[in-house]
Amino acid sequence: MERSQFSCRNGRTVTIAIDEDDDYGASVSDEQGNPLGRLVFRLIEDGECLKLVWAYLDHSDRAWCRQGLGREILRRVKELSGLPVTASDNDGHTQDDGSHLTGDAPAFVARMREEGLIAPGAYDRHDEEEVDW
Repeated sequence: MERSQFSCRNGRTVTIAIDEDDDYGASVSDEQGNPLGRLVFRLIEDGECLKLVWAYLDHSDRAWCRQGLGREILRRVKELSGLPVTASDNDGHTQDDGSHLTGDAPAFVARMREEGLIAPGAYDRHDEEEVDW
């Protein structure tokens, strides 16, 4: 398990612990060790990518949202695994694996796709030059 510190936008420091066994899971705790949230990834198609299947960073309260934690976890998981990260599309369907997007997740996933931390989804726009018709 990889543990490291991260300085949030609010000036507080948290610990990010990433478990690399089988699927990847990342837990976040505050300075006192209290859990703040978790992101869970599932290894897909013989190791070709990791799918974000569950995420919450407001275990104690919403004050920890929008602090850069999700972005930093994605960055670190991609770096450790060497794999691209995918996420479900915001299509209104409940996914059997729990990966459907709720709450702040649609906006978060869209932003992370723009930044290249999450691979484009099925509904993302592709330029004509990029599409192999």
